[in-house]
Amino acid sequence: MVAEAAANRTVRSLDLGAETENPPVFSSFFARVKGVFASPVLTFENVRRHPRFFSPFLATLTLFAGFWGVVYLRVGLSGMAIAVVQYFRRGTLVTQREIDFALQFSGALPRLLLIGGAISILVHLLIVAWVGIRLADMILGVRVRIRTALSVACYADLARTVAQTVLGIPLVLFGDIHGLNFGNLIPTNIAFFLDPGSVSRTLYALLQSLDPVQLWYFMLVGIGLSTDTDDMASPVMMAGGFAALWMVWNVVFAAFADFLLRS
Repeated sequence: MVAEAAANRTVRSLDLGAETENPPVFSSFFARVKGVFASPVLTFENVRRHPRFFSPFLATLTLFAGFWGVVYLRVGLSGMAIAVVQYFRRGTLVTQREIDFALQFSGALPRLLLIGGAISILVHLLIVAWVGIRLADMILGVRVRIRTALSVACYADLARTVAQTVLGIPLVLFGDIHGLNFGNLIPTNIAFFLDPGSVSRTLYALLQSLDPVQLWYFMLVGIGLSTDTDDMASPVMMAGGFAALWMVWNVVFAAFADFLLRS
């Protein structure tokens, strides 16, 4: 028994030495961005070993600011104010009172949008990371590190933002600017083809939640979080948990907004 234990310690020492001699190579930021699209499993394995979140967060904020800069150049401050209200109302019907309120702050809108965008993106990423940790712990009984969860959320959200920006900017530049709904800009869900005024806010929010780009984003998060559990947590189950919570949140938000407008 003693000899066997000594042999096991020797093997572990050799394995540790091998890992020390050949540490996992750190991928560059641009290699990771490309890898999220091309090979997410390998990319998130690298993220797990070397978690970083500032660069993807900054890149996401830059894309956010760049998109709204294009909107400003296309429609000016007043049109941008209406677009911002539509954006934060998630595509549902906007009231004239909300538009008038936004127009009052149109002069300070670029600064407010940049600050509000940075805060909302950061809060979103922290919530996604926290929810991922809780889903893995409570439902699957495995642990995910907060630094890894936040890094995964940042890179997955950056990939989603790249996709939405690439699809959205041509519509802003070449589409009918007065017919665009900035809360649901891209035709990747059924709600895009509906008039927000002709259906209930709850149904509109549910149909808007069934968006392939959004579901792909949740799948990326699920893959990334799964790597930190040595694949004990199923990426599909993690993504399904995120998608279900997202749909519930959108429906509840729309129902609550509808209640406030009626009261």
